[in-house]
This record gives sequence, structure tokens and C-alpha cells, in this order.
Amino acid sequence: MGTILKILSFFGGGLCHQRIERTFSIDVFNMPVCSRCTGIYSGIFLSLLVIVLLERKIKGEFPSLKIVLAAVGIFLLMGAEVVLSMLGLIESSNIIRLITGLLTGWFMALLLFPLANNVMFGKFIKRNYLDSRKKFLIWTMSGIAAIIIFIFTYKYALIFWSMISILGLVIFTALILFILFFTLNRKLLGSVDSVKKYIIVIAMGLFSAVALLSLFSYLKRFLI
Repeated sequence: MGTILKILSFFGGGLCHQRIERTFSIDVFNMPVCSRCTGIYSGIFLSLLVIVLLERKIKGEFPSLKIVLAAVGIFLLMGAEVVLSMLGLIESSNIIRLITGLLTGWFMALLLFPLANNVMFGKFIKRNYLDSRKKFLIWTMSGIAAIIIFIFTYKYALIFWSMISILGLVIFTALILFILFFTLNRKLLGSVDSVKKYIIVIAMGLFSAVALLSLFSYLKRFLI
């Protein structure tokens, strides 16, 4: 278990401070990213998984105004928790950081996914993800369930949740790279028009994300 966690921690160090006192741990074993990052990246991965299972379609329309406002509210909630805890006005905890982080990641996936589809694909369904109350309710309840399941299982499944968080980190990095790369290069905007191209782009994006995280983690050693 120690070797696996060391590998995961190396990648996690690319975008996380990894302070031990703010990280879920069991005995001498720590999760690869802090509690807030664990929530954010696990939320992104699991939210995308639920969206894909519910939809199984490529949609590129941005979410409705209500969802965007809800997402902004969640982001502000996490930001307020960070600021108030830094000022000593409230006493935060790993569980609180996990909850605010996971909710943020949950909504973040719903914003980044269609945006990436929009710039990558030449043709996509011009509708919103979770465009029915039933799908949105299932997605929302899945997020709440993810929080509850994590709290009651992380002590017994540290490796599992560590892998989920790092997968989410890699996917998050890849989505940002997709959005930036296709947006800044007009010739590539909307150029993915086949399954073969899609597989190639996804593979390249994930490889680039892993390489970038490795570079950041390596450089971090010289900055601390």
C-alpha cells in the first residue's frame, strides 16, 4: 500500500500542498492530496461518471442559468470557508473541507465537460446535460451519496479513494488542456469528427496531463 500511495502522492503533489494535518490518513499512510483537493477531484471524477451513465451523448450546450448560479454559490461557499478559516473566524476540519470541495468538484464537472465538448467536436447535440428533473435529481442525490460513502468508508478504502482523487486530478487537468488547446488554435476548433480522432485526442490529453503533473511535482521540490 505504501508504494502505491507514494506513486499517487507524486502526481498529487503537482497541484496540491499536501499538508499532512489537512489530509485524511490512517496510521502512517496519508492520502495523496489534502482533504479539500480530495473532495474536488473525487467530485469531478464521480460527477463525470454519473453524467456519462445518465446521458451517453455528446452535448455542448452550457448548463442553464439556475445551475450556473448554483455552481457559483457552491464555489463562493468553499471560498468563504477557506477565507474565514484562514482568518481564524471559524474552525474548519477535514470533513468540512471534503464536503465543500466535493460539492465544488461535482458542479465543476458539469461546467467543464460541455465546454470541452463544444471546442473539441464539430458536431454535438445542442442541449444541456441533465436537462430533465429526473436526471438532475439522480445526479444531485449521487453527489450527496458520494459524500456520505466517503466519510464512512475512507478508513477502510484509503487506496480506492486515493485512486479516485488522482484520476479526477488527471481528468481535470486534461479537460483544462483540451479547452485551452482547442480554443487557442482556431484550426483545431471543432476538428474532432470521428471516434478514431476522439480516442487519439483523449489519449493525448491524458498523457499530457500526467506529464504536466509530473513536471509540476518535480519542480515543486526546488521551490519548497
